[in-house]
Amino acid sequence: MHIKNKNKNINKKKKKKKKKKKKKKKKKEEEKNMAQKNMIIAIILSFLITGLGLVYDGLIKRGIVSFVIALIIGLLNMYVSSYFWILGLIWALYVLYDTYQCTNAINNNQAIPLFLTQVDLE
Repeated sequence: MHIKNKNKNINKKKKKKKKKKKKKKKKKEEEKNMAQKNMIIAIILSFLITGLGLVYDGLIKRGIVSFVIALIIGLLNMYVSSYFWILGLIWALYVLYDTYQCTNAINNNQAIPLFLTQVDLE
């Protein structure tokens, strides 16, 4: 009987170790997946609201600055000249491209490119 109890205890310990290993492995996979950002979601969010895809990527300052610039261009279009829509279109396309670049850099563990190739907004 004493040997059976030891065997049971050993088996229980082995099972606990296996469960712990599985939990650690699962945690690592979840952390890796959290670091990955879905490119399609980021682009769609930036298309709907300028800069929202950048916020989704975790670049909150960059997304807010992009949105504020788009808002200023929109106000200029409404109150100054209707020709500012061209600048607004160019800006929206740039933000979509920037969202693509940033999401790609995040997914590949690379450095985030500078905003407008000059400003570090991290």
